[in-house]
Amino acid sequence: VVRNPFEIHLVNKNPEPSRFHLSIEAPVPIEVVLGTPDVELASLADARVPAMVSIKRELVKGPLELTIVITDSHSGVVKRQPLAFLSPMSVGR
Repeated sequence: VVRNPFEIHLVNKNPEPSRFHLSIEAPVPIEVVLGTPDVELASLADARVPAMVSIKRELVKGPLELTIVITDSHSGVVKRQPLAFLSPMSVGR
């Protein structure tokens, strides 16, 4: 298994409090552990959410592009942010 730790930094730029739901998508099966998948933030507040992504070594042939999906529960807006998953097989490429 190859594991990558991440920290997701959220900032609520809405004029009112908002609740955000976080998830991570990948082109291969993954195991994700999110510190808090649902975060409520006051206007202009921020939070840092730890995440750990694990992928079976045989599925990682090089760097993989994962996607962090952030859904604003109040407005329904979905933001997708690319995320690089690195492995020993991707070093030097």
